[in-house]
Amino acid sequence: MGALVQLMRGELGQSRSLSDEAIALAARVGHVPSVAHAAWYRAELGHILGDVAEAETRARETLAVASEKGIAHYAAWAVMLLGWAMVTRGDADAGLAKMEEGRVALRATDNQYHMPHRLTVRAQALAAAGRTDAARDAIDEALASVARTGEVWYQPEVLRLKAEILQAAPASDLAAAQRCLEQALAAARGHGATFWELRAAVTLAGLLAAQGRPASARGVLAPALARFDGAREMPEVARAFALLDRLPV
Repeated sequence: MGALVQLMRGELGQSRSLSDEAIALAARVGHVPSVAHAAWYRAELGHILGDVAEAETRARETLAVASEKGIAHYAAWAVMLLGWAMVTRGDADAGLAKMEEGRVALRATDNQYHMPHRLTVRAQALAAAGRTDAARDAIDEALASVARTGEVWYQPEVLRLKAEILQAAPASDLAAAQRCLEQALAAARGHGATFWELRAAVTLAGLLAAQGRPASARGVLAPALARFDGAREMPEVARAFALLDRLPV
């Protein structure tokens, strides 16, 4: 979890370093649940960063260990993430079937750990496959799980992704999307999660810019970027600066 905490603080390099240390330590100690746990966290980190290859590789590692040792919830999580990777690569039908296989298996374990993230992965897969109505239902289920489990660490990203789903719908609801993004920003700031704050700011600024409101877009982006001291090597920071540079003064 330390790697994810560092990511939320905007420390991408430190996040990956801690994850590497966790994987190496688990392998050295040889504690099987820890091996699966460390691999899974790296898969989760890969998903959050949009690194499909990393997420897929680590999910397969998790699945191999979990299947061999009968750790059902790790296996279910890994199958769900593999389904997301398949959809992302363009194999929508097979990927959604794999996702459903994992979701059914996870329900059977009654394990609620990081459930907002698991359900959001499903919503993303459905959205990528063009199943907009199902994606909207799935992201609402993910938001409900935040309240149910008390896992607020992922709340800003769930809200941001709901906004993206609302924007992409055939009958897009831009007002509702903007409200979600404003809530995501508030939640991220409340948690001190600068990474989520920047992501939400970029999405909201893009929406405002598309509405012909560049000054408002700049007002959203500038405070979020200021927290990163111009660290353009981070993809999120680079995207934010690229958007800022395109906005009329």
